[in-house]
Amino acid sequence: MGRVLLAVLAVIALVAALLFAFVGGSAVGVLKDPVSVEVESEGTEVITAVQREEQIVLLSTATQGLHKTQSRLTALGWNVPGTARTNFLQYSYQAKLGLEGRDVRIREMGEHRFRITIPDFVFLGYTEPTFETVLEDGQILSFVSPDIDTAAIITEILGDHEKRAHIDSHRNLLEAQARAFYTGIVQAVDDQAQVEFSFG
Repeated sequence: MGRVLLAVLAVIALVAALLFAFVGGSAVGVLKDPVSVEVESEGTEVITAVQREEQIVLLSTATQGLHKTQSRLTALGWNVPGTARTNFLQYSYQAKLGLEGRDVRIREMGEHRFRITIPDFVFLGYTEPTFETVLEDGQILSFVSPDIDTAAIITEILGDHEKRAHIDSHRNLLEAQARAFYTGIVQAVDDQAQVEFSFG
Protein backbone atom coordinates (compact mmCIF):
# COMPACT_ATOMS: atom_id res chain seq x y z
CA MET A 1 0.00 0.00 0.00
CA GLY A 2 2.85 2.35 0.88
CA ARG A 3 4.48 1.79 -2.53
CA VAL A 4 1.23 2.46 -4.38
CA LEU A 5 0.74 5.67 -2.43
CA LEU A 6 4.32 6.67 -3.15
CA ALA A 7 3.87 6.00 -6.89
CA VAL A 8 0.62 8.02 -6.96
CA LEU A 9 2.33 10.90 -5.15
CA ALA A 10 5.24 10.76 -7.62
CA VAL A 11 2.84 10.95 -10.60
CA ILE A 12 0.95 13.84 -8.98
CA ALA A 13 4.26 15.64 -8.31
CA LEU A 14 5.35 15.10 -11.92
CA VAL A 15 2.04 16.43 -13.29
CA ALA A 16 2.21 19.41 -10.89
CA ALA A 17 5.79 20.17 -11.97
CA LEU A 18 4.84 20.05 -15.67
CA LEU A 19 1.75 22.17 -15.05
CA PHE A 20 3.78 24.71 -13.08
CA ALA A 21 6.43 24.86 -15.79
CA PHE A 22 3.80 25.50 -18.46
CA VAL A 23 1.64 27.96 -16.50
CA GLY A 24 4.62 29.51 -14.74
CA GLY A 25 6.33 30.23 -18.06
CA SER A 26 3.19 32.00 -19.31
CA ALA A 27 2.89 33.90 -16.07
CA VAL A 28 6.50 35.04 -16.29
CA GLY A 29 5.79 36.25 -19.83
CA VAL A 30 2.76 38.19 -18.59
CA LEU A 31 4.71 39.66 -15.65
CA LYS A 32 7.64 40.50 -17.89
CA ASP A 33 5.43 42.50 -20.27
CA PRO A 34 2.24 43.36 -18.32
CA VAL A 35 1.05 46.00 -20.79
CA SER A 36 1.09 45.45 -24.54
CA VAL A 37 -0.47 47.10 -27.55
CA GLU A 38 -2.47 45.20 -30.10
CA VAL A 39 -3.18 46.85 -33.43
CA GLU A 40 -5.94 45.65 -35.70
CA SER A 41 -6.60 47.10 -39.09
CA GLU A 42 -9.56 46.52 -41.32
CA GLY A 43 -10.58 48.02 -44.64
CA THR A 44 -13.66 47.89 -46.76
CA GLU A 45 -13.93 48.82 -50.41
CA VAL A 46 -17.08 48.94 -52.48
CA ILE A 47 -17.13 49.60 -56.23
CA THR A 48 -20.21 51.77 -56.65
CA ALA A 49 -20.04 52.34 -60.40
CA VAL A 50 -18.19 51.29 -63.51
CA GLN A 51 -18.12 53.78 -66.36
CA ARG A 52 -16.70 53.33 -69.84
CA GLU A 53 -14.33 56.07 -70.92
CA GLU A 54 -13.34 57.21 -74.39
CA GLN A 55 -10.21 59.06 -73.38
CA ILE A 56 -7.29 59.07 -75.79
CA VAL A 57 -3.76 59.48 -74.47
CA LEU A 58 -1.69 61.45 -76.97
CA LEU A 59 1.38 62.16 -74.83
CA SER A 60 3.02 60.77 -71.74
CA THR A 61 5.60 63.02 -70.13
CA ALA A 62 8.08 62.41 -67.33
CA THR A 63 8.03 65.30 -64.88
CA GLN A 64 10.54 66.00 -62.11
CA GLY A 65 10.87 68.99 -59.86
CA LEU A 66 12.03 70.49 -56.58
CA HIS A 67 9.55 72.62 -54.65
CA LYS A 68 10.81 75.06 -52.00
CA THR A 69 8.47 76.28 -49.28
CA GLN A 70 9.37 78.75 -46.54
CA SER A 71 7.40 79.91 -43.53
CA ARG A 72 8.36 82.49 -40.93
CA LEU A 73 6.79 84.43 -38.10
CA THR A 74 5.75 88.01 -38.80
CA ALA A 75 4.90 90.76 -36.36
CA LEU A 76 3.12 93.93 -37.50
CA GLY A 77 3.94 93.04 -41.11
CA TRP A 78 7.66 92.57 -40.46
CA ASN A 79 9.54 89.28 -40.64
CA VAL A 80 10.88 88.19 -37.25
CA PRO A 81 14.59 87.32 -37.66
CA GLY A 82 15.67 83.74 -36.95
CA THR A 83 12.17 82.24 -37.36
CA ALA A 84 12.41 80.95 -40.95
CA ARG A 85 11.56 77.32 -41.61
CA THR A 86 12.38 75.85 -45.07
CA ASN A 87 11.26 72.64 -46.77
CA PHE A 88 12.53 71.22 -50.09
CA LEU A 89 10.23 68.59 -51.61
CA GLN A 90 11.50 66.57 -54.57
CA TYR A 91 8.83 65.03 -56.79
CA SER A 92 8.39 63.07 -60.00
CA TYR A 93 5.45 61.59 -61.92
CA GLN A 94 4.38 60.49 -65.39
CA ALA A 95 1.69 62.80 -66.78
CA LYS A 96 -0.82 61.57 -69.34
CA LEU A 97 -2.21 64.21 -71.71
CA GLY A 98 -4.83 63.74 -74.39
CA LEU A 99 -8.47 64.34 -75.19
CA GLU A 100 -12.00 63.06 -74.72
CA GLY A 101 -12.63 60.92 -77.81
CA ARG A 102 -16.43 61.23 -77.54
CA ASP A 103 -16.14 65.01 -78.09
CA VAL A 104 -14.27 64.71 -81.41
CA ARG A 105 -16.41 65.62 -84.44
CA ILE A 106 -15.68 64.29 -87.95
CA ARG A 107 -17.63 65.89 -90.78
CA GLU A 108 -17.52 65.05 -94.47
CA MET A 109 -17.03 68.26 -96.48
CA GLY A 110 -17.13 66.75 -99.95
CA GLU A 111 -15.66 63.87 -101.90
CA HIS A 112 -12.51 62.69 -100.10
CA ARG A 113 -12.57 65.81 -97.86
CA PHE A 114 -13.10 65.72 -94.11
CA ARG A 115 -13.04 68.26 -91.31
CA ILE A 116 -12.15 67.07 -87.81
CA THR A 117 -12.89 69.25 -84.79
CA ILE A 118 -10.69 68.41 -81.82
CA PRO A 119 -11.92 69.47 -78.34
CA ASP A 120 -9.69 71.14 -75.79
CA PHE A 121 -6.88 68.92 -74.55
CA VAL A 122 -7.15 67.51 -71.04
CA PHE A 123 -4.89 66.20 -68.30
CA LEU A 124 -5.94 62.54 -68.09
CA GLY A 125 -3.99 61.61 -64.99
CA TYR A 126 -0.62 60.67 -63.64
CA THR A 127 1.19 57.48 -62.69
CA GLU A 128 4.16 56.60 -60.50
CA PRO A 129 4.04 59.74 -58.33
CA THR A 130 6.86 60.02 -55.79
CA PHE A 131 7.32 62.79 -53.24
CA GLU A 132 10.27 63.03 -50.88
CA THR A 133 11.38 65.72 -48.48
CA VAL A 134 15.08 66.09 -49.27
CA LEU A 135 15.83 68.93 -46.85
CA GLU A 136 14.13 70.51 -43.86
CA ASP A 137 15.92 73.43 -42.32
CA GLY A 138 15.03 75.78 -39.52
CA GLN A 139 16.70 78.81 -38.00
CA ILE A 140 17.28 79.10 -34.26
CA LEU A 141 13.74 80.34 -33.48
CA SER A 142 11.94 78.39 -36.22
CA PHE A 143 9.94 76.41 -33.62
CA VAL A 144 7.63 79.45 -33.29
CA SER A 145 6.86 79.46 -37.04
CA PRO A 146 3.90 77.52 -38.48
CA ASP A 147 4.62 73.95 -39.60
CA ILE A 148 4.90 73.42 -43.36
CA ASP A 149 1.99 71.31 -44.65
CA THR A 150 3.49 68.76 -47.07
CA ALA A 151 0.05 67.48 -48.12
CA ALA A 152 -0.93 71.02 -49.18
CA ILE A 153 2.27 71.31 -51.23
CA ILE A 154 1.50 68.03 -53.04
CA THR A 155 -2.05 69.24 -53.76
CA GLU A 156 -0.59 72.44 -55.20
CA ILE A 157 1.91 70.54 -57.38
CA LEU A 158 -0.87 68.32 -58.79
CA GLY A 159 -3.48 71.09 -58.86
CA ASP A 160 -5.56 72.42 -61.76
CA HIS A 161 -3.24 75.38 -62.43
CA GLU A 162 -0.24 73.07 -62.88
CA LYS A 163 -2.25 70.67 -65.05
CA ARG A 164 -3.29 73.53 -67.34
CA ALA A 165 0.30 74.79 -67.56
CA HIS A 166 1.43 71.28 -68.46
CA ILE A 167 -1.06 71.12 -71.34
CA ASP A 168 -0.18 74.62 -72.58
CA SER A 169 3.55 73.89 -72.64
CA HIS A 170 2.98 70.78 -74.79
CA ARG A 171 0.20 72.13 -77.04
CA ASN A 172 2.19 71.92 -80.30
CA LEU A 173 3.08 68.28 -79.69
CA LEU A 174 -0.50 67.45 -78.70
CA GLU A 175 -1.85 69.01 -81.91
CA ALA A 176 0.71 67.11 -84.02
CA GLN A 177 -0.20 63.85 -82.31
CA ALA A 178 -3.94 64.46 -82.76
CA ARG A 179 -3.42 65.20 -86.48
CA ALA A 180 -1.38 62.04 -86.99
CA PHE A 181 -3.82 59.88 -85.00
CA TYR A 182 -7.04 60.98 -86.72
CA THR A 183 -5.50 61.30 -90.20
CA GLY A 184 -4.45 57.65 -89.86
CA ILE A 185 -8.00 56.61 -88.89
CA VAL A 186 -9.67 58.50 -91.77
CA GLN A 187 -7.15 57.38 -94.40
CA ALA A 188 -7.54 53.77 -93.29
CA VAL A 189 -11.13 54.07 -94.57
CA ASP A 190 -10.44 56.40 -97.52
CA ASP A 191 -6.82 56.41 -98.66
CA GLN A 192 -7.41 59.52 -100.81
CA ALA A 193 -8.86 61.53 -97.94
CA GLN A 194 -7.72 65.11 -97.33
CA VAL A 195 -8.22 66.08 -93.71
CA GLU A 196 -8.58 69.56 -92.16
CA PHE A 197 -8.39 70.15 -88.43
CA SER A 198 -9.74 72.73 -86.05
CA PHE A 199 -8.77 72.76 -82.40
CA GLY A 200 -10.96 73.80 -79.50
